[in-house]
Amino acid sequence: MPSQEAKILGDFLLAPAPLRDFITLRDFTDIFPRAHRSNPAVQEIYRELQRIRDKDVELVRQDIIDEVKRSKQLRREYAREKRQIDDATVAGLDPVALQMEEEVARYTKETTETRADLIARFPAKFVRNRTPYRRSTPTSTKRAKALRLGLQR
Repeated sequence: MPSQEAKILGDFLLAPAPLRDFITLRDFTDIFPRAHRSNPAVQEIYRELQRIRDKDVELVRQDIIDEVKRSKQLRREYAREKRQIDDATVAGLDPVALQMEEEVARYTKETTETRADLIARFPAKFVRNRTPYRRSTPTSTKRAKALRLGLQR
């Protein structure tokens, strides 16, 4: 059974397609001047026009089949993305956080960017701490000062 998409496209594009459905040989012959209506070339022209029309109809039919195949692939991709979003939501991550995690993972594998470079890529409302990573703590700073002044060993 054809899909609904194939049926709609077929009904819209192929229903009145054959030439004989909308113009008969008699009607076609009446288009020509009276002196040429009995000429056998008129019938040959009609037959050639019919062949061209049938060829075009077949091309459209094949395009409909190709379009249905593409739409199936798009539906599968959409379902896969929807599952990923649903899985992320179940795990407690919203879609934006999932996207950020994927980008961070991809960038850390592909590049040697610093944490500050990665943080700068995301909007401020999604990042908790936009300050660069500091290695020193306040206590180690006090200790370093004391060592410089010679107060501690």
